[in-house]
Amino acid sequence: MTRILHALLSAAVLSACSPVPAPSIAFASPQAATSEITVIGVVDDPQALQTFLRLNAVKSGVSPPPTVVAQTVDGGPRHPRITLVYMSAPEWCGSGGCKLFILEPGHSGLEALAGVTLVHAPVLILDTQTHDMPDIAVRVRGEYYPGEGEKMVVLPFDGRTYASNPTVPPARLLQGPADGEVAISEDQVAIAFRP
Repeated sequence: MTRILHALLSAAVLSACSPVPAPSIAFASPQAATSEITVIGVVDDPQALQTFLRLNAVKSGVSPPPTVVAQTVDGGPRHPRITLVYMSAPEWCGSGGCKLFILEPGHSGLEALAGVTLVHAPVLILDTQTHDMPDIAVRVRGEYYPGEGEKMVVLPFDGRTYASNPTVPPARLLQGPADGEVAISEDQVAIAFRP
C-alpha cells in the first residue's frame, strides 16, 4: 500500500512539473508565419529584422506584413545604428497613417526603441540632434496642426525614446526647410502597397 501511494504521489509531482505546451499562434494566412517578409530598403541585419517583425506580430496578434520599407541609418553617438521600419500593410495602418518602428541592436537581436503611429512617408533623418540622437521628421495628414494640407513634424529623442504619436508633444511642427536625408520615401511605400 505504501509503495502504491508513493508511486501515485511521484506520478502526480512529475505531471505537475512537466512543461505546459505553448499556445499556438494563428496567423491570417498559413504561410504568413513562415514566409519571408519582403524588405524594400537596405538594413544592416536582414535576419534580425525578419525575427523582430514575426515576434512583434505575435505580440500584436496580427499577421506579419508581407512587405515593409526599412532603412538602417546612423543613430549618432548614443545609438550608432538604428533601423527605421515602415509597416506597409492594412493591418498596421489606419486612416491617420501607418506604424513606424525605430529599432536598435539589442542583446537578442533588434529591439524597439520606439513605435510611432499616424505616420505617412516620407520619413527623414534630420541633420539636427536631440540628446545625441537624430531628429526624425514624418508627414502627418489631418487637422492636428494649424494650417492647410499635409505637414512635416519633428520627432525629437527625449533621452529614452521617440514620441509614439506625431500629433502630441514633444513632437513639433517642422519650421523651415527639412535639412537631412530621406530614409523612407513615398515611392518605396507606394511600391510596398502594390498588390
